[in-house]
Amino acid sequence: GLFTMLRLATAVLLPALLVAYPTLWKTPIFSYDTVQVFAHVTNPTPFNKSDLAFLSKFQVVQFDKAQSRSLPGPQEQRFIAAAKQVKQYNPKTWTLMYLNGILNFPEFRLYNETKKNPQLLLHNAEGGLAHIHISGGRELTVFDLNNTAMRKTFVDDCMLGINSTWFDGCFIDRANWAQQILRRGEHPDHFTDKMLKQLSVGGVKLFADLQKAATQNHVILAKETNDIAGQDWKEANAMMLTDTFCSKYERDPRPYNHTQCALDIASLQAAAARGQLVECHAMGPHNSHKYFNFGLSAFLVGMGNLSYYSYQSWGKGAWSLSGIRWWGAYDKPLGAPLGLAERHGAQYTRKFSSGTSVWVDIKSRDFKITWGTKEPHV
Repeated sequence: GLFTMLRLATAVLLPALLVAYPTLWKTPIFSYDTVQVFAHVTNPTPFNKSDLAFLSKFQVVQFDKAQSRSLPGPQEQRFIAAAKQVKQYNPKTWTLMYLNGILNFPEFRLYNETKKNPQLLLHNAEGGLAHIHISGGRELTVFDLNNTAMRKTFVDDCMLGINSTWFDGCFIDRANWAQQILRRGEHPDHFTDKMLKQLSVGGVKLFADLQKAATQNHVILAKETNDIAGQDWKEANAMMLTDTFCSKYERDPRPYNHTQCALDIASLQAAAARGQLVECHAMGPHNSHKYFNFGLSAFLVGMGNLSYYSYQSWGKGAWSLSGIRWWGAYDKPLGAPLGLAERHGAQYTRKFSSGTSVWVDIKSRDFKITWGTKEPHV
C-alpha cells in the first residue's frame, strides 16, 4: 500500500538527492590490495626508459607546468608528448594534463589566445589588467573566468589534451584561490572584493563547463590551495586537497599544524564517502621514513575507494621527478578497510582486511603501521 509506495519513492529519490557531486563513470585502476599511488612530476626533458619504467608503477601520472621544456612549445603540446610516452609504455596508467585555473603562464597556448583578445583577462577597477605576483619574481595576468568566452577558451584547451587520446582528464591548479583569499579578508596585488568574487563565481562555472565538456568518463580535478572545501568540488569529480597533506613545505616558516591535518583527514573522508577521486600529496625530507610513514598513516585512516597517495620531497625536488621515489610500503598488503577510523582526540586507529592496522597521533606525529601478512582479497 501507501507504505510500500513511500518506501520505493525514498529508495529512488534519496540517492538522487544525496548525489550532489559528480563522480567518475570510468575510473583509473584502483585496488585495496596495496596503497594506490599517483605521481605529480616535472622533468626538463622527455622521459627515458628508466623514467617510464618507474612511472608505470603509479596508477595516475600528471605533469607540472615545466615538463619537457627542452621541446618546442606551446606547453600543452609538451604535455601531450609526455603523456604519449607514459601511455605507450603502460596503457593502463591514467594521465592528467596540468592547467592553472587563474594564472596566465606565457609558455601556454592559452596565453597566445589571450594576447589575441585581452578582454578574456581580468581587469582591475582602473580598467588595467589585473596581475598576480608568484615566486621567482614573475608577474602574471589572470583569466576572467566569469567571461563565457574565456571559459570556452579554457575548456577547449583541456579538451585539446583529452582529444589527443593521451590524457584521461585535466588537473586544474589554484581551483579555490579566490574563495580562500576572500575568506581570509586579504587583498593581494590590489585585488578588490569585487574582483575576487568575480573570480570565485567564475571558477565554479568553469568546473561545471569543464565537467560537461569532458563528461564523467574523464577526470576534472580541482586542486585546492589550502584548507576549505571549495564550491568547485560540487562541480568536479576529482580533487587534490592541498599541496601539503598533513605536512608543509620546508621553506614555510610556520610550524606543522595538527588542526589543519585533522581538516585534511576529514576532507579526505568526506570526498571518499561521496565516491570522488582524491589525491593526497604529502611532503617531507626526501628519504625520511619518519615523515613518509606519518603522512601515509594520516592518509590510511581517511582513505576510501579512489583515494591515491603521494609523498614528495619538500625542498628543491618538490613537484619534480627527482623528488619522488618508490617506497617499500607501496608493495605491502593493505586490504579493504574494516569500517571508518576510530578517533579519540588527535588519535586515529583503523584496521584492514589483510590484517594491516594503523594508529596515528596527529598532534605528536607518532604512528604505528602493522602490515598484514595474509592476502588482502575479500
